Amino acid sequence: MGKYRIKSNYIGRKISIFTGLIFLFIMISFIYSIIILKYDGKEEGKSNLLRIQTSIQREKIKEMYEDNNFRMEKSFYNYAFINLKGEVIFSSLKDFKKEFRVNLENDIGYDNSFIQRASNGILNKLVRYSTPLVINNVQKGTIIIDVPIEILENDYNYKKFIPLWIMLITIGLITIIIKRLIKVDMINPIKDIHKSAKNILRGNYNCKISYDYHGEVGEFCHDFEAMRDEIIASKEKEERLRRSEKELLACISHDLKTPLSSILGYVEGIRDGIVCDEDGIKRYSNIIIKKSKELSKLIDDILEQSKTELNEMKIERKEMYSNDYLVETLMDISIDVANKNMKLNVLGKIPRALIYIDEKRMNQVISNIISNAIKYSDLGKVIDIWVDDDINSITVNIKDYGSGISIGDIPFVFNKFYRGEKHRNTNISGSGLGLSISKYIVESHGGVIKCNSSLEEGTTISFTIPKI
Repeated sequence: MGKYRIKSNYIGRKISIFTGLIFLFIMISFIYSIIILKYDGKEEGKSNLLRIQTSIQREKIKEMYEDNNFRMEKSFYNYAFINLKGEVIFSSLKDFKKEFRVNLENDIGYDNSFIQRASNGILNKLVRYSTPLVINNVQKGTIIIDVPIEILENDYNYKKFIPLWIMLITIGLITIIIKRLIKVDMINPIKDIHKSAKNILRGNYNCKISYDYHGEVGEFCHDFEAMRDEIIASKEKEERLRRSEKELLACISHDLKTPLSSILGYVEGIRDGIVCDEDGIKRYSNIIIKKSKELSKLIDDILEQSKTELNEMKIERKEMYSNDYLVETLMDISIDVANKNMKLNVLGKIPRALIYIDEKRMNQVISNIISNAIKYSDLGKVIDIWVDDDINSITVNIKDYGSGISIGDIPFVFNKFYRGEKHRNTNISGSGLGLSISKYIVESHGGVIKCNSSLEEGTTISFTIPKI
């Protein structure tokens, strides 16, 4: 899961918003209902409904007047047109006959209700709507239209139920949204967590939680995934440690056995009188001392490696200048190199930079790298060393001209107990821990160590030391 900033109370806010919307729609519908009920049965409300119901018919009557061609159409309500003189020009109404003359003030009932008996004896309740016919701001007469009251009531009832339908639809939609919210944002993630937890109990740590959204549940899922990742990392680390223990036992058994066997053989030779002269005994004793030192160095390396794995290696740093430190260190090491019939060649000038290091541990790094260079180089060869001055650090480069390392082996040279394929079965002494320990020390100082090598051309190990 990707990282994100958790928004607190996210689901609670969603539900509050939806609840607020429901309340808002209910209030709007309630106010709309009150407005409709306010005009129920009142003349103003009735006139408004009549005006709406007869609007199209009135426009057509206006066109008929202009064409002087009044007629009754299928969609029309019964109507009459009376001119300003009170003459009935056209009428489909029973109480207004064509060419009758009416009193405009007394004979016309404006927007009133009445009952009329049809020819078949059925009583029809009507509402009479009267309105002036105005063309170009000049009144031309009066239009009278009888509208069946059930049409108005149906229209009114329809509008009266609109708020109810709005409320029902709104509540339905919001209920669906809340249901989706609860299912997708709560129930499904909890099911995923439950499923993942059961898999973890069975030892399967690869069951991921797909929910990756903001909110309380998202935070919970994110934390659960972080916990799962930590468990996976712990398990992988545990497996690595187990493998390391097996490798350690195998390598220690082999590397301890070799010098011990040599020591045992030479001691038995002295005991059994294989050598009796003073020179022979001295030669055997020197070999025993040499093998004992190798054994002691091997044990020291194993202890140092254990400290690196437990992060318990003590690093005590202090400020010093790079040229003062390196000149003195390389001078001491050059003596040991010379004793191996090789030469340490310092190229160029060592830069003067203020560094913050553990002198003893950094000596260990340089000594390990040069020790490897000696092991894999022929006698009489040269080991070059030079220091580059970078902006934020100095880089120490140590190059030998020995057998080199294959491209396939380079990525693994800093792994513990690793030896290249070429030297795996040789009698070259060493624990295979030197570069692994060196890498730990360099990185503990905030530096980087790397290897560049070619077969039969030599190897360059470079590491950086940050400046202060």
